[in-house]
Amino acid sequence: MLAIAATLGWIFGTGDLVEVDGVTLPGRVGWVLGFVAVLVFAFSLALYRTRAASRMLSTVSLGPARLRVVIPTGALFGQFVAYAVAVIVLLVILALTALIALGGIYAIAAADGQTPDAAALVALFQSGTFNVVLLIGIYLVVLGAFGLLAESILALGWWKLLANGATIADPDSVRTVRATEEDRALIGQGLADALNVGAY
Repeated sequence: MLAIAATLGWIFGTGDLVEVDGVTLPGRVGWVLGFVAVLVFAFSLALYRTRAASRMLSTVSLGPARLRVVIPTGALFGQFVAYAVAVIVLLVILALTALIALGGIYAIAAADGQTPDAAALVALFQSGTFNVVLLIGIYLVVLGAFGLLAESILALGWWKLLANGATIADPDSVRTVRATEEDRALIGQGLADALNVGAY
């Protein structure tokens, strides 16, 4: 966050801004600094998440058996980069699909002897039913596509890193572990755990 704030401060402080068709955008140096700031933020997030998870999970033990988890920061950062690239590719595919659909509408209009102009296309989107169906379809496709990317790259990748980085010291000792008697003073603890509302 500090890198992003510093980049914004440098852009507005030095006036590294350009006008493109009446829209104010950062200059070339500003874009480069912004890209570097995003990379620093992603790496810092990966470093924090891997260190915190490694230390927390490494405290788990069951008798003499102890769990040791070492999650590499570079691998998680690579997953972030892969997800960003996949999102960009997905946006390009969606844009190309939209262009192909518009081209198909123009082609159908031209085949019917109509003039495929912008006014005819705008008139097509004036239908309320068509707009609702189109919005629902686009929403479901986009939501499903982004959800699939997040689950397959970030969620599945995270659990793979956990599994690959986990080792158990003295796993044979688990065979000798026995459960202790239940504490009768704790009433409702199992119900609270089952409902995921904490413990008494």
